Amino acid sequence: MKRTTVQVLVIIVFALILGLFNAPKNIQSAISMPKFMQDMKIHLGLDLQGGSQLDYKMDLRKVPEKDQEAIVNGVLQVITKRVNGLGVAEPSIYTSSIGDEKHIIVELAGIKDLEEAKRVVGKTIQL
Repeated sequence: MKRTTVQVLVIIVFALILGLFNAPKNIQSAISMPKFMQDMKIHLGLDLQGGSQLDYKMDLRKVPEKDQEAIVNGVLQVITKRVNGLGVAEPSIYTSSIGDEKHIIVELAGIKDLEEAKRVVGKTIQL
């Protein structure tokens, strides 16, 4: 019985310490957490934090098949530069194929306003 109590207390203390890592700055300052612990943050992704997911369908019907991969990679680089240039935290940008259609998926964690997400990436991309 005594061993179980000690184990439960250790788990509770460990959970509280881990909870402090993601506490708001004012709470961390109020309890005088060390600076290195205040700088450590748990980054929440699109599924936990919320945000926007943009799906760009690429019309490659008029492009020769040998050039399609280069164009997809070029558009991917343009979107990546735009998003990274604005300092969006941990964006996820990848390509997807659905049948013979090519898509570029842009996931922006923390940006919940769809208009702001479109402004970050750009409404249209033309090469």
